[in-house]
Amino acid sequence: MSSRGPIHSPATKTRTPKSYPRLTRPFGTTGSRASSALWSVISTLRSGGRAASETLSGHPIPSCTVRRVGQESADRSSSVQTILPTIGVVIDFDRILLEPEQTELLARFVEAVRSVPSGRRQPVLVIQHMGGTDAIHPGWQPGTPVYIGDLEMLGRRGLLHLTWPDRYTTKVEVTPEGFAYYAELKKRSGQPVERQTTAVKNYLDSVAFKTRHAACYAKWAEAEQSLWVSDSAAQLTTIGHKCREAMQMFATDLINRYQPTGAPSDSTKTINRLKAVLDQQKSQLGESESKFHDALANYWEALNGLVQRQEHSQTLTWEDGRRVVFQTAVVMFEIDRSLK
Repeated sequence: MSSRGPIHSPATKTRTPKSYPRLTRPFGTTGSRASSALWSVISTLRSGGRAASETLSGHPIPSCTVRRVGQESADRSSSVQTILPTIGVVIDFDRILLEPEQTELLARFVEAVRSVPSGRRQPVLVIQHMGGTDAIHPGWQPGTPVYIGDLEMLGRRGLLHLTWPDRYTTKVEVTPEGFAYYAELKKRSGQPVERQTTAVKNYLDSVAFKTRHAACYAKWAEAEQSLWVSDSAAQLTTIGHKCREAMQMFATDLINRYQPTGAPSDSTKTINRLKAVLDQQKSQLGESESKFHDALANYWEALNGLVQRQEHSQTLTWEDGRRVVFQTAVVMFEIDRSLK
């Protein structure tokens, strides 16, 4: 490590070093001297009320500047910055450049970790093999692919901490910066109700959902796009037709995936086919979750009635079409997430 970097005037009378060490190798390696050095700097700055003028580089706190807590409002530019209260570190999220697929992958890791009780938290294991990659974790959505290049990029940005127990296995932990970045993404997506609506659509738009339900997603997307074309009677009928097909394809995907006994082979029997899948999963659920599955089955049945009306009624409005498209998305979202 080389030592340089100007330091602001201290807020106290204690003597200030002329410089602090700049890290010249990646930070985050367990037990590394670089890791110890960085936290020593941060600890010194916090305890002395000093503020460094220079970004600390080479570690997984991306675009990060250490400042005196309380000073950030005066220094803030138009970009969004977040203070990590545990260490007083500012993260400038606008300088973290990620592809949409990388942002989606980070969200999947965060949501997988948070879906497990804190007492049972564990890293996600990503296993590479001839057929691709598999992620192993109790909260991970099955069938969700992981591109290693995106995984490594999130590691370089400091949003994930990666270690390699062996040649083909990557152990993944979400860092505090990763949780903070995920929270900032959710804040930017709009007001609370808008965020929940966006979350549903983003889930259906995700690579994971489209991988498990490709044909179903395509039909639902066609119905959603039709909603903004016109409000003619023919267009509204088409929306009902496409949502009905999407529901049939979704139920078929679940039948093929879970192979429940006694499920009807007729793809139009969507109510009984879905109930067969949900009933099969009840043995793995507690009482409250089991009741929720019953409610989802009733929800699905009620929606099926609305879709049939949308396809055959002559007195439809644009609001009828919007309701069918949105509720089809919501029920598929809830069912797919509940079946882990």
